[in-house]
Amino acid sequence: MKDKISKKEKIVSVGEQLFLKNGFSNTSIEVITKISKISKGNFYTYFKSKEELLEEIVQRALSTIFTELGKGSQKEGSMVKVIENYVNLNISLANKYSPAIIISLREAGLFKEGSKEKFLSEKIFSEIKNTIGYFLKEIINKPTEEDISFLWGITLSIWIEVFFENTNISPEKMAKLIISGLEGAKK
Repeated sequence: MKDKISKKEKIVSVGEQLFLKNGFSNTSIEVITKISKISKGNFYTYFKSKEELLEEIVQRALSTIFTELGKGSQKEGSMVKVIENYVNLNISLANKYSPAIIISLREAGLFKEGSKEKFLSEKIFSEIKNTIGYFLKEIINKPTEEDISFLWGITLSIWIEVFFENTNISPEKMAKLIISGLEGAKK
């Protein structure tokens, strides 16, 4: 059983690296299996397609992200401290999980409407928005749709700044900015 787990993990790891480096469209199952040092048949033991492998990579990252964000809303303290923790958490998650998310989002624009990959990117956005909504409900009385969209935009900018710009973000300043922009926090 351990051998099966390690093969699957190797496929996921190699797939993630290759998708990020070469793009989803430019990475073949043959290359993944060659680098993973497994047969093509072994690949199909774990995944029906390259698209299913991509979905596994993204779902693993999202699952961890959502779990961590859920924990972040349950911390006690002032709203400023909870939001600072949220910013710190997003900085940490961006450093760790941006590659898996970038793979999906980068490729989403290349897919036809109705394709599984397009659905996956839409699912990612929907799940992130729902998680942010849950987080806000835990810290402010009645978050508005504008609050959710505002925090979603700020969160996305944190991830972009960390991953692409390697910017040092001040959690304290960012928390104050977020609180000043949340309508629900003013009620």
